[in-house]
Amino acid sequence: MSSANAPLASLVALTLAGCTAEPTPGEPVVSRTTHVQHNLSYGAKLDMLFVVDSSAALTSLRAHLAEGYRGIVGDLPTPWLHELPDLHIGVITADFADSGRLRGGAFLQDTPLFDTTRARNYTGALGDALVNLADVGSTGSGIAPLAALERALAPGVNPGFVRDDAYLQIVIITGADDQGSSLVANVAAAVRASKSDPSRILVTAATGPCDGAAGAPRIAAFLGEFPNRSSHASVCGDLRETITLTHQLFKWTLEEPTFGAPLADTRPDLPGLQPECTAWLLDPTSDQARILPQCSDQWTNGCWAVGSENEPWGPTVIYTPRKYPFPVISDIECLAE
Repeated sequence: MSSANAPLASLVALTLAGCTAEPTPGEPVVSRTTHVQHNLSYGAKLDMLFVVDSSAALTSLRAHLAEGYRGIVGDLPTPWLHELPDLHIGVITADFADSGRLRGGAFLQDTPLFDTTRARNYTGALGDALVNLADVGSTGSGIAPLAALERALAPGVNPGFVRDDAYLQIVIITGADDQGSSLVANVAAAVRASKSDPSRILVTAATGPCDGAAGAPRIAAFLGEFPNRSSHASVCGDLRETITLTHQLFKWTLEEPTFGAPLADTRPDLPGLQPECTAWLLDPTSDQARILPQCSDQWTNGCWAVGSENEPWGPTVIYTPRKYPFPVISDIECLAE
């Protein structure tokens, strides 16, 4: 039996189990099962583009930046997220002579799969892979992160990197202000044009110098073009501050789906409702399916339980706080009264 037919088979089994007597001739046959489907995906896709100063301005901060990049990656799976989102991570230099092309000619990919594994195009730790890409050296000929960014997001320059259904986060790392001549408003407009929904763009920057002798007015003006979607930090401080806003992206409404019919209590000798149910996780993009376990006394991350009566719709299905960063639907079938 294929995995695609497994939920159907469970429905048939439950229907047969619920039929304790032959129907009276002439009476309609009524199904003794009820089921509820619920979307458990929170659509966590993130494209991160690092724009890194390759001039001598950051030479003394090389070790500090490496620690910061590892910290950023380590903080992406927040306590409520539990795992990395579906990631694309790319790095360009702030030297416009590099034409805004991704370093290495590619980007890091880390994609969660329905079978709970991840597809990666790198080996070792993600933080180390990012450090290798973002260690851009100090021989760049200029600091023009805005012009480089505009070029990087132009059609055809870095194909496949920006996904329209993903959030785009831009992280500018520089030891001084932008020294290019591009109009800030024009660059911001070009960045917004890279997405059909500009609200899915975040722009953050970590700037210097460390002695605070000068600010970065052009970069500040660029951040101001993205109200409520931008943040600023010191390049000499904790670089994890550049993803403070990222932690607010992947949230979901905790819903408790309910059945449309009362459930049969298969163990009336025990306190509380004891229904007979089968639950599956279904991949809507393929024919894959796998069992969703019922919660035991010690609830684990990714199980189900049936709550108390919730009139007029009957019992409520309660999930532990687990959502998935890929398309997935739960299908729970139970015997009805």
